[in-house]
Amino acid sequence: MGVFREYVGAQWAAVQLSDVPVISGVALFHLILAFAVDYTRDSPPQPFWDEGHHTPAEVVLGVGGATVGGVDTYFSPADEDSWVSNAVDSLSGIIDTYQLDGIDIDYEQFNGDEALFARCIGRLLTELKARYPALVTSIAPYKDTEGYYQALWSSYQEVIDYVNYQFYANPASTRVEQYMEEYGRVAGSVFAGGSVLASINTSNPADVVTVDAYTALQACAQLAGNLTGIFVWSADSSYYNNLDFWYEGQAQQILAVGTN
Repeated sequence: MGVFREYVGAQWAAVQLSDVPVISGVALFHLILAFAVDYTRDSPPQPFWDEGHHTPAEVVLGVGGATVGGVDTYFSPADEDSWVSNAVDSLSGIIDTYQLDGIDIDYEQFNGDEALFARCIGRLLTELKARYPALVTSIAPYKDTEGYYQALWSSYQEVIDYVNYQFYANPASTRVEQYMEEYGRVAGSVFAGGSVLASINTSNPADVVTVDAYTALQACAQLAGNLTGIFVWSADSSYYNNLDFWYEGQAQQILAVGTN
């Protein structure tokens, strides 16, 4: 089934969850709230988003993120067992309080090796899945963080439902055919057997070096029959850049046609 996902709330925009359009024909629709962040090395993750409501969507909590208020955030546990215990308890509380449907792991900077990251996140997802069997789980790697997430995938892929791969983090000069080749590499080799989503970034190219959104959309259209789904970063950018959520609508149309 095709899934459409979008990150919401990471850039302090006045966007509400209900602003993101939902097109009939998409099998699953997920809004990812950005982010629950570790503020200290062993403190429990805290919620960091603007509240809202969107009835047709399943709501997923993003964990990690690159920055908060321009300050880098790191995966940096002082002790593996205490980090896992704190994270499980805190995230369980957030899931219960907000009746959330899933968790998305998006750490991008690390004080620790790949093996430690794999164990901590793998144990976290395993325990959350045991507590909440219907919980939807995902990871959000890109090329620079691939090693960490591949280590996690190799040992814990059974508790990871989706791979939100940040293909837009490749060079701005990326062409449609290069995007498609990279999707084939990631889906066929790096995270083989996983549900790998294509991705579109609606940020202003003057502000962020990213694959052009229209190039990514064209690649998604050509990959349509082979796609598990598409995610967009982000509703905030679409709102700020006055795009009227056009890319969100087009991506959902691709999925609706591709899965019918």
